Amino acid sequence: MSRWYLWKDHIFDRWVSKRIGECDVFHGWTCQSLYSLRAARRKGAVTFLEHPTAHVLTQKRLLQEEYQRFNIKGDPIDPGVIKRRLAEYKETDFIIVTSRFVYDSFIAEGADQEKLILIPYGVDTDTFKPSQKIYTGGAFRIAFVGQIGIRKGLIYLLRAFSELKIRDSELVIAGWVNRDMKEVLKEYSRHPRIIFLRFMPQPQEIYRDASLCVFPSVEDGFGLVVLEAFASGKPVIVSENTGAKDAVSHNEDGFIVPAGDVEALKERILYCYEHQDKLKTMGEKALQKAKDYSWTSSVRKLIDAYKRALSR
Repeated sequence: MSRWYLWKDHIFDRWVSKRIGECDVFHGWTCQSLYSLRAARRKGAVTFLEHPTAHVLTQKRLLQEEYQRFNIKGDPIDPGVIKRRLAEYKETDFIIVTSRFVYDSFIAEGADQEKLILIPYGVDTDTFKPSQKIYTGGAFRIAFVGQIGIRKGLIYLLRAFSELKIRDSELVIAGWVNRDMKEVLKEYSRHPRIIFLRFMPQPQEIYRDASLCVFPSVEDGFGLVVLEAFASGKPVIVSENTGAKDAVSHNEDGFIVPAGDVEALKERILYCYEHQDKLKTMGEKALQKAKDYSWTSSVRKLIDAYKRALSR
């Protein structure tokens, strides 16, 4: 996060904090809520901080290791962001986390377990759904959707794909390119079977046209793209550090591999290529799994959390 974003969040937080009236519950977003949390607590509200990524110190450590590995200059997380998030953790009553990966990172960093509430995200199955087109064959297509940055582990997928040299295959990548990835990408920018697309706010067709979706994050608190792929009827490969692995049943609707492990990615991609007949069954199971992760369910869990907190 740049200084500009940190300053913008600071101004927004100040503006909100001066407009908080009497309320029972305050729900804020991480790095945007420090002054608002304080103002709400003065009004007697129970406060919730929504935190979609790993504990900031865990996140910093994981990304620093990647920056050193790829000789990237600078801090992966602005020190001001770290200071602000740590203050929010301390001052809020409860922290809403999105996955077991995030939950465990907070416990590992010494957080109070009583503060943590795990509520996974959902997916809109009306927006993301399988293609109605009849499959007529074609390239084995791997899709990646998300930020093109060090945090998302894309470099490991690029290496795995380029080293496999699978005939009749494509790797389609859709997303904004982060600054920390621009130099790293140059090696692959002219690869004949790697297709870079710009960010697409509606990536449904990318999922539908894929044989397989891969999300190999180094640090990812959840990863909505996993559920979007599931709802599109596609199996996935995810890393251990992708929070949405909670939804993945290994060898059933997808695969879970160690973060940063190129050989493990190659093994699973090659397996999928050689067993394409099994991908359809895996995709059907993925589609059924997506139905268990509705936004309605997430909202109900959040309302229950509010009620429990207020009853205390």
